[in-house]
Amino acid sequence: MFFHLVRFQVSGFRFQVSGFRFQVSGFRFQVSGFRFQVSGFRFQVSGFRFVYRPYGTLK
Repeated sequence: MFFHLVRFQVSGFRFQVSGFRFQVSGFRFQVSGFRFQVSGFRFQVSGFRFVYRPYGTLK
């Protein structure tokens, strides 16, 4: 097969809009079977804070 392994990786993503902050530090998307991993997710809005620590694996 041609596309037996597809890998998508973002190591340190930051999105910021006037008091709004979106940060992903360690995002991994892998297709070879199927794997989706987020290791360290942070969502912040001016006083509001959402932190997602445990990574999810889908196979």
